[in-house]
Amino acid sequence: MKNGDLDRKQTNISDKQAELIKQALDDPTSFEGSMKITQGSKVLLHIKDGKVLVDSARLVQQSAKVELNTPDLNAKQMYQKYSEGVKHEGLAKTKQTAMNAFQDGVNRKDVTRMLRTEDDGYKKLVSSAGEQLANKSLNQIVNSAIAQSKINSQAQSQSQSKQIQEEKTAAQTLTA
Repeated sequence: MKNGDLDRKQTNISDKQAELIKQALDDPTSFEGSMKITQGSKVLLHIKDGKVLVDSARLVQQSAKVELNTPDLNAKQMYQKYSEGVKHEGLAKTKQTAMNAFQDGVNRKDVTRMLRTEDDGYKKLVSSAGEQLANKSLNQIVNSAIAQSKINSQAQSQSQSKQIQEEKTAAQTLTA
């Protein structure tokens, strides 16, 4: 195989499988699921849920980012981590959980996947309003959580800057 094109004399994978491999190599960040290419016991390429974990044979396009040493939390573990201590219920809990994940640096795709699979507020919305409306609402909640996380981060930075300035002023006053 070269650039995702098959040599029919050397492989028996289907055209559909070949197309999935080619898509994963061309744009690994949009690849959902797990793909591992090995040669013997050596892993040449491992892509999981949009993250290139191993690319020792440099099979992925150069523009793709290789992310090594990232903790591989599944959606259930992520949800447990980011919903822990959240006092809200329903969609307010959904938003706060998303904010917690964003403040920890989790990307939008993973937060959305986590909420779709684990959040009770989202699941109730799907059962009462349908999946299309629930997804639209979830997208709005995620957007709001991103914005609120940015506001909180800016406020925290400003508070820290103010505290540092006050400490400098106090130190100058003491030395004067």
